[in-house]
Amino acid sequence: MNICVIRFSSLGDVILTQPITRWLRERWPGASVIFVTKPVNVPVALMFGTVDRIVEWRNDARATAAEIGEIDLTVDLQAKLNSWLLCRALKSVRTVRYNKRRLTRWAIVHGFGNAAIDTTLDLYASALKPLGLNEKLPWPQLHPDDAAHAIDELFVQYGVIPRKTLIGVFPGARHATKRYPAEYFACLINRVPDDWNCQFLLCGSSDDKPQAVDILRETEGVIDLTGATDTGGLARLIQRLDCVISNDSGPMHIAAALQKPQIALFGATHPRLGFRPLNDNAVVVTSDLRCQPCSLHGGKTCPRNHFRCLRGVHPAWLADKFRHLLEEQVWNLP
Repeated sequence: MNICVIRFSSLGDVILTQPITRWLRERWPGASVIFVTKPVNVPVALMFGTVDRIVEWRNDARATAAEIGEIDLTVDLQAKLNSWLLCRALKSVRTVRYNKRRLTRWAIVHGFGNAAIDTTLDLYASALKPLGLNEKLPWPQLHPDDAAHAIDELFVQYGVIPRKTLIGVFPGARHATKRYPAEYFACLINRVPDDWNCQFLLCGSSDDKPQAVDILRETEGVIDLTGATDTGGLARLIQRLDCVISNDSGPMHIAAALQKPQIALFGATHPRLGFRPLNDNAVVVTSDLRCQPCSLHGGKTCPRNHFRCLRGVHPAWLADKFRHLLEEQVWNLP
């Protein structure tokens, strides 16, 4: 039996599909599970530990279907036109598709009622109901390969001191209204006393470099690793960190899948949309304003021109949350 699972993007959404592939592997142990995603997400998909083959999606349904070959079951977790075209080209015996709950999410964004989606994983699981899923799925897990030497070399190259408490700060996000202000991140870092023995590392892709530069301008001793790794290297780096502070972004979900102590900041989006980090070690920060969420994925500017959802999260308050997280989950203090 050949099973094809489709999720092209984005990074966080791809990570949330790992429990789906795990369930399919357990349901049909002898099956070949093929995962289709964009090339940028392949290094992380390789860490699922539950797929046999990964096929890169390059916006060509017929060519991708020819590369995949014969399929008995297709699980469409993208549920958009391009994945529908791929499903049609595959001509599998059976196709199931997840329920995006578009109307519910529209109502949440526009402030109608008190609806909430616990997690996107639950929505993905809706595709498996016709296949016999009756239980709650476990949360995502990533299994980075043993490439510790690569991270060791990265630390030597940038002067990271591993014996310190390593704090990864991810200042970026695809949309501006999901980014905690860079000057606030800098203020948070400057509030951390030297005797906490923390080494702050600015992490993320090269797209996050402008935020990193702004933080570096107002801090000392902070190391900039933005753009230093691909997504696979980013997961290996996060595995070595003691704590992660991020916006609602792909790295937030990597940290969650690695069960790292983390602080996750939500601005224009909100956990009620189903995007919270699935991690018992996570501290989720949201202002819970009446205008929040104002968007499903974020935007360029605050629709009300005040951006209080993140500007209202004072660095002093966040520093206190950070200290409690270190005491309870990193330092193991009473």
